[in-house]
Amino acid sequence: MSNALEAAVLEHKFLQYPMICPSIRSFYIDPNRYDAPANTIFTTKMPRRLFLGLVSSEAYNGSFGTSPFCFKPYGITNIHVDACGMSFPGRPMNMDFANNKFIESYVMLQESLGHIRNNHSCNSISREMFASKGYTIFGFELSAVAKDSSLFDLNKITNVSIRLNFSELVPAGGLYCVVYAEFDAVIMRIREPKTTALIFSSGKIVCTGAKSEESSRLAARKYARIVQKIGYNTRFSEFEVQNVVASFDAGFGIQLDALSIVHSRFCTYEPEIFPGLVYRTVEPRATLLVFLSGKVVITGTKTSKDIEDVFEQISPILREFKK
Repeated sequence: MSNALEAAVLEHKFLQYPMICPSIRSFYIDPNRYDAPANTIFTTKMPRRLFLGLVSSEAYNGSFGTSPFCFKPYGITNIHVDACGMSFPGRPMNMDFANNKFIESYVMLQESLGHIRNNHSCNSISREMFASKGYTIFGFELSAVAKDSSLFDLNKITNVSIRLNFSELVPAGGLYCVVYAEFDAVIMRIREPKTTALIFSSGKIVCTGAKSEESSRLAARKYARIVQKIGYNTRFSEFEVQNVVASFDAGFGIQLDALSIVHSRFCTYEPEIFPGLVYRTVEPRATLLVFLSGKVVITGTKTSKDIEDVFEQISPILREFKK
């Protein structure tokens, strides 16, 4: 690597470094199931590549004597990654680890890591380790950029979901699917206003963490100015607020079980997976996380007026189910 860099410098070439933003998600799979329905894990841009593995709920939650990095097959037969109206891989994998039918998924892992395309690198995961020694990690290339960083690929705004099928019941206690994805972006932070930005190779910038629309606009201009100082010809345009988040305390406890029954059309409440109740309003469209303590988070709106309207709608409902 150092020799290649030195040679490039001597030839006065520009050095290109890929900007990669990693992201990790996980979702729970109920016990005694033969499948895991579609779980949407990303709702913004399609990642360049994605890796996933299955770990027991006990290990995931930090049980002493178990490892959260011990990934096993657990009788998995098929994995479907859905994005942009397509499914990856293009055909069923039909794995059967008990009968040593898994070589296709092993090769896909090596391809995703880039080791198939050269003869001088290795990730040290042998076929035996992949099969039964805690290294059962599945890899998927979702973009041509994953194969060659010099290629150009359009940003694809899409939801990414995962479906799983098993040949045997999910064990007692359930499983967690841990997902690692890589996006073509770089993370930048500034102190005033205190914000974080995702900067994509297309020139799009996503700014988060601002306390007001004015602060968000100011921060976005500062990020654009920083990129300009690096040497890029930037132009600040198309500023738009995509999501406004608010939180408040109702001041009393809430009966989430009763609320989920009476308002089942708008609610999702699964306390064994997530302690809060998810409440979705229709107009204005928003998502609320309601907790037993009375704490509420409102998200999914685009203006402060929408936040106020949602607050006016939810307040009498919460008082109705006051503990």
